[in-house]
Amino acid sequence: MNTPLICHFLIGSPGAGKSTIAQKLANYDKNYVIVSTDKIRFELYGDESIQGKWEEIEPIVIKQIKDIVTRVSASQMLLTRGFRSIITR
Repeated sequence: MNTPLICHFLIGSPGAGKSTIAQKLANYDKNYVIVSTDKIRFELYGDESIQGKWEEIEPIVIKQIKDIVTRVSASQMLLTRGFRSIITR
């Protein structure tokens, strides 16, 4: 039986505390994976406070989410067949 994949999307104004809440969730449960637009903006522009163009950021966000879903789905498939699996971040 597959465990449902639960995703939390935190939306709010800059400085509202989205990253803080995400980190608290990740600290509470090590199965959480954070897709951070702050981190993506830092990688793209060298500064997470630069908002940049969503058209540049969105494809990276979507790819990261798809990669996570693929890894989790593959892991669940292996587990249903009796294999052990470890997902690394």
